[in-house]
Amino acid sequence: MTTEQITPLIMSLLSALIGGGVVALVNHLLTARRERSRKLADLRIQTLIDAWRKIEASVIPPNDTSYRDMNSISDGIEGAIASIILLGHSNEVKLAEEVCRDFSSGKGVSVDLLLKGLKSSIRRELGLKGAVGENFHLRVYRDKQK
Repeated sequence: MTTEQITPLIMSLLSALIGGGVVALVNHLLTARRERSRKLADLRIQTLIDAWRKIEASVIPPNDTSYRDMNSISDGIEGAIASIILLGHSNEVKLAEEVCRDFSSGKGVSVDLLLKGLKSSIRRELGLKGAVGENFHLRVYRDKQK
């Protein structure tokens, strides 16, 4: 083979290797971005579910006079609000801030709007249809005399 015959073969081989390398690099970068995005979404959803559960557990029925461990409830709410402010979307952060302002001002605090907003957002991100109706809180009290 002469140099004139080898040069096109080498050029063909080099262009194939470079093209394949570029495609592999772009594929890797897009896959890494998609994985980061999915991990963030999973973290956000799990964190908001945990926050929703803590806040929902703190809701005390109006006529409840039973003993509740208020320290663990307040710790749970503080952590939940912090998680929402850290990972929530702007509307969720706004609702969490409203709860904080109401609490700080000494007004009665209602977390119903925050719970509805979280529930709606979580269901939307999980691809579920919106739940209709008001928030419902089930409380089961065990007899302490056993």
